[in-house]
Amino acid sequence: MTELIGVLPEVQGLKITPDARDGVATHFAAIRAAAEEAAELPLDDTTEPAWRFEA
Repeated sequence: MTELIGVLPEVQGLKITPDARDGVATHFAAIRAAAEEAAELPLDDTTEPAWRFEA
């Protein structure tokens, strides 16, 4: 995760101050965990993507 935070400013043109890096790393870890959980949801072959999502 720290490698990503190290190159992210260069790639995306973002400024991440040294004192904010721990917070950014914490949020990236949460995003990654949520993405991994969503990727494990079972979908059958007939499932089609929704044209609109409402929460």
